[in-house]
Amino acid sequence: MNIWACYFISFIPLIAALILWFKCKQIVWWESTIMVALGLITSLIFNFFSVMGMTSDVETWSGQITESRYQPSWQEYYEEAIYRTEHYTTDESYTDSNGNLQSRTSYHTRQVFSHWEPRMRWHSEQWDATDTLIGNFRIEKSRYDDICAKFGKIESRHVHRRTSEHNSRMIGGDSNDYYAVNVKSHVYPRTDARSWKNKIKAAPSVFSYSEVPEKINVFDYPKNSDRFTSDRIMGPTGINTYMWDQLNAELGPVKGINLIIVNFGRNADSDMAEYQESKWIGGKKNDLVICCGGGNDIARPTWVTVFGWTDSELVKQNIQSLVYKYGLLPELIPHLKQEVIKNYQIKDWSKFDYLTVEIPFHLWVWMIVTVIVVTGSWTAYAYFNKLNK
Repeated sequence: MNIWACYFISFIPLIAALILWFKCKQIVWWESTIMVALGLITSLIFNFFSVMGMTSDVETWSGQITESRYQPSWQEYYEEAIYRTEHYTTDESYTDSNGNLQSRTSYHTRQVFSHWEPRMRWHSEQWDATDTLIGNFRIEKSRYDDICAKFGKIESRHVHRRTSEHNSRMIGGDSNDYYAVNVKSHVYPRTDARSWKNKIKAAPSVFSYSEVPEKINVFDYPKNSDRFTSDRIMGPTGINTYMWDQLNAELGPVKGINLIIVNFGRNADSDMAEYQESKWIGGKKNDLVICCGGGNDIARPTWVTVFGWTDSELVKQNIQSLVYKYGLLPELIPHLKQEVIKNYQIKDWSKFDYLTVEIPFHLWVWMIVTVIVVTGSWTAYAYFNKLNK
């Protein structure tokens, strides 16, 4: 059912309101107006949440750590404002019920600054990192140590520790922060989930994406819940996840791409790639998925299929050739990187603006029921209350 048909439902209360206005003396004009407004508001709310639920999607963005810092614990001196309660009176004039001018005294209290009182407290040690995706965030010590080891150098920097408190200053602890310096030009990968509006998800039939049969075992879409270790390699390969995440960390910001490997194993045929594409409804808008399988060597598949939303079919064909030539081995990565930089172009999703989101019949029924219940409840209240023409 087209979404605009849902707005037509909101006119039903309008018709009912007009009938009740002319036929029932218990219904006044503003009660009829509220009934119409409730029907329209219900339709608007239904439209928003139903369309949002049908088109809401999440994709994976890739980036890398640019900096990491360790801040040791330190002791702070500061001063807290102390207030005292002050009592005071005011004289007021007023006119009594007989029209006579009277006076009275009112008693009040107020908080008045008294003095600054010294305080001391310790701040716990903390570790944080900065990436190209979300900026600065807290990390654990083990993560900081790993970043330092991969970056190759730790540098101390003197800082003046203070807070926004009055007369704040450091009186104990280490006055240096310790930064991981990337002297090795190491790519330390990281991912982040980003929401986006996916009209293809709401209209898969337009692109011939059918339901995958229950007996067909395809992969669920990678959640990438660990922002430092993704799930973008599925099935056995000769490429480790960290290496693959590094590749995505370099290509993601430049080409807007999210590379995924799906290896179905030795006994799988090429139809599995089609089922996987249907399962993922073509993938997210920045996905480029390498599906493969067959062969006796898991790193040397006998078939390769690439799918994803790109305006360049050439990049898919060239990646297939590269996987045949180099296999799912580390040797593939530099050639794959070069190919993506040269030929990959993410699809212009504005081309799908023409798609109309169709509301499923069962949701349409719920919308009618909701409008009837909401407006009917108000009508019952308007009918039985004490207001009438």
